[in-house]
Amino acid sequence: MCPACNSLKGARFPVDGQRGRPFATVNETRLSERPALLDPCHDNPRLHIRIRPDGSYASRSGHGHATIDLFDLNRDTLVWDRHEAIEHLNFTFRNGVDGDKLKAAISQDAPYSGAKVQYVALIIEELTGRRPNWSRNGPVFGGVLASLQNVEAATLNRAIEGLLYEEGRAERAVVPVSLPDPSTRQRFLRDTEFIAEPARQTLIREIKISDFKGIDELTIKMPALRPGKGSAGALMLLGENAVGKTTVLEAIALSLLGESDADGMVPAEDLLRRKGRERQELVEPDTATVELSFYDRSNSAVLKIDPLRRQLEGGRSAVGVVIAYGPRRFSDVKTKWHHKRSARIESLFRPAVPLADPTSWLRDIAKDDEIRFKAVARGLREILALRDGDELVLDEAMGVCVSVRGHLEPVRRLSEGYRSLFAMSVDMMRELLHTQPDLEDARGVVLIDEIETHLHPRWKMRVMRALRKAMPRVTFIATTHDPLCLRGMEQGEVVVLAKDRNQHIYKLTDLPDISGMRVEQILTSDYFGLNSTADPETEAQLTAYVAALSRARAGDQDADERTTRLGATLRETLVLGETAADQLAQEALERFLKERHDLSLVERSSARLEVVEAMLRALRQPLEE
Repeated sequence: MCPACNSLKGARFPVDGQRGRPFATVNETRLSERPALLDPCHDNPRLHIRIRPDGSYASRSGHGHATIDLFDLNRDTLVWDRHEAIEHLNFTFRNGVDGDKLKAAISQDAPYSGAKVQYVALIIEELTGRRPNWSRNGPVFGGVLASLQNVEAATLNRAIEGLLYEEGRAERAVVPVSLPDPSTRQRFLRDTEFIAEPARQTLIREIKISDFKGIDELTIKMPALRPGKGSAGALMLLGENAVGKTTVLEAIALSLLGESDADGMVPAEDLLRRKGRERQELVEPDTATVELSFYDRSNSAVLKIDPLRRQLEGGRSAVGVVIAYGPRRFSDVKTKWHHKRSARIESLFRPAVPLADPTSWLRDIAKDDEIRFKAVARGLREILALRDGDELVLDEAMGVCVSVRGHLEPVRRLSEGYRSLFAMSVDMMRELLHTQPDLEDARGVVLIDEIETHLHPRWKMRVMRALRKAMPRVTFIATTHDPLCLRGMEQGEVVVLAKDRNQHIYKLTDLPDISGMRVEQILTSDYFGLNSTADPETEAQLTAYVAALSRARAGDQDADERTTRLGATLRETLVLGETAADQLAQEALERFLKERHDLSLVERSSARLEVVEAMLRALRQPLEE
């Protein structure tokens, strides 16, 4: 199965019966479940799906319909490529049948060989009036050649023309879809209702923005899948204030949302690029354009804003699931969850808008939808860094609680940072599960402005990795000013925006590999561009100390006194060591060296051992608690 089809299917497996029992045989399971999808190892696909000359598939049974729909076998790219393969096959038949060319065209190694074999069967049926009775594994080439090699070129081409211009006859051959009986219909729909547009959400390939707010021209490429992990790529946008990070998120959100839902979210004139020195007036206004292209679909998502009409123009409906959050993310018990798509991105444009209360929804699904509640609990376990044994529970008296080491802590009593991350995570899970059956295979785009807001440094370092692990198929695009939030990002997933002297926004290139860099290295690299991570006052004192030391060595008495004074100050303020263990060791070493000065040689040796043992006890203490 190709990666695109496998991604579309995910964990969905619709059935028209009871789920198979554990340890049942394959035949027993097949009989009890009555799967809705075709099994190529058991079924003959040619009895259930039929190729059309235009490259699309038509169903011949309910199994065929479910398979075509679930795997989206008629998506634009596939239909176009199959059509091209069929056209090439027609070209080889122009002067009659060439055995070598025909064999190469329908061999198992040839692209879209299955579709071409089915198309050859249609030609034979058109010539003979009888469909070939080929096995599930396909025809023997000798039989195919025997059916066609004695046919004159003119007759063969008339048969092809008959297929092209009499498609109506082929349509009449399609068997109407048969749905399960009413007693099992609800279960069948439960497993297949998620084959709607959100499940077909595709991976963003490229973002092109022109004349949109402060951006004149900008192109950002998105990674497709994480190498060796199969999960969606992500993007982290860096840069100083007013370089367009939030603007990029807004452009993506409106483009994916579609014209009908985006209209009214923000005044169209506010999205047009302000030109001139003061950027207050429109000078020679141009049409604002945002175009998103995708890896596995041919149609782009395009948003345009005409500067004269001041109106958003784009796709009529949303391209899958898009969720966006502004820098202020807090919930309010009075805020209700809305079904309208624009509500999912409202806080990006209006930061004061609170998120819907997460606890009321969790309380409802905990009582009525145990499967969905457990799915959310699994995701939150990862995002909130819960330990083994800790879990999300519903307590009748205290409501939704986090159980930590057996102690119940109501969500409403948690810290602001914890509640903020909790509310945002539940909100995005609620939207994803509204249209899709599970979080592991849910598809969508989540945009987060200033992802570091409210977060403790420990969470900053793991927030992106945790979100991506909990929802691996979701594309996360975020902005940040904090290097700690780059943990979990890989090469090519971090973009730095800047402005040139003419105030044009551009993207930095040739950035170093971020995966092995320490925080201070990230800060002093092109990602953040700092000259140093030291405290400016301390750095100035170090510079003065070095200068005074040079003069003191030259015999300057005043400089010698200044060196002593500055040295004492620096020893008190400088912290040596990058980690807590390093700093502890440095402090113990300094105290040891002071105390050993007046000791005898024997006492010094004994004191050294005591210091080592004391340091070991201090280092082991957090592990023993």
